[in-house]
Amino acid sequence: MSEPPPSLELLAAFRLHYQRYNQAVNKAVTNPTDEVVLLRLSDDLAEYAALVEEAYLSC
Repeated sequence: MSEPPPSLELLAAFRLHYQRYNQAVNKAVTNPTDEVVLLRLSDDLAEYAALVEEAYLSC
């Protein structure tokens, strides 16, 4: 089976990351003193940004 085009891979990654962002933000709102949640969100955003940059540079 062939791999999906980069744009579809990026869309799938966005959907996955969006779910994570939504959950992390909800946790941060309910537990504002939990720095670990915010650090994980930052790490996840950096990971997604790297995927976007890689997809953009491969075009």
